[in-house]
This record gives sequence, C-alpha cells and structure tokens, in this order.
Amino acid sequence: GWLDTYWVEGGDTGDGEYIDIRLGGRKELKRFAIAMGFDMTDSFFQGANRAGKATLSFSDGSTQEFALADEKGLQYFDLARVDTSTVRVTFGDIRRGKTTNELYVSEVRFWE
Repeated sequence: GWLDTYWVEGGDTGDGEYIDIRLGGRKELKRFAIAMGFDMTDSFFQGANRAGKATLSFSDGSTQEFALADEKGLQYFDLARVDTSTVRVTFGDIRRGKTTNELYVSEVRFWE
C-alpha cells in the first residue's frame, strides 16, 4: 500500500466505476480499509471527485455496502465475515471535485 499513488477512472464522474481485486485464492475477510481522493494536500483532495459509497461484491455472491466520509486518509470498516477469492469495489454517491471530474482512489486494503 502506497498512499502517494492513485487509481484514476479517467471516464465520466466515476459513478458506477469499479476495481476488481483477486486475492490469490479463497480468503476469509474480516476487515477492509479505503482511502478516497487525491489526498496529498487539502486542495488536491477537494479538487478531485470522491466516492460517498463503496459496494463490495464477493465471489460467493454476497455484497456489503459502506458509506464513506469525505475526509483524507484511510477509513476502516469491519466486514460481515465472508469467504471469497475476489472482491469488486463499486463506487457511488460521487462528490464532485473543484478542479477535475475524475474519481481518485488512493488505497484499498483487506485483512483476514
């Protein structure tokens, strides 16, 4: 995890965009963290689009949804335990940036 690199969707606002994560085999996940935005400075953070919601879809067919605060840094969430080999993180409730219309994601982490 590097909080100074970013995934940028590069299309429209980022609403409905997703990141697919392969876990390298089945894992029982208990927790995850996510950092939204381009958070090197306050002006960069406010300048780019940020998601207000993340929906996690797992290979077992289940989903879990989380409300994201509009703040810099990692946000931590407990998961209802899930046994999965992949996770799709889909972004919604997009907050518009002041200078760019692209969604930035700094980091996504999972714990067993």
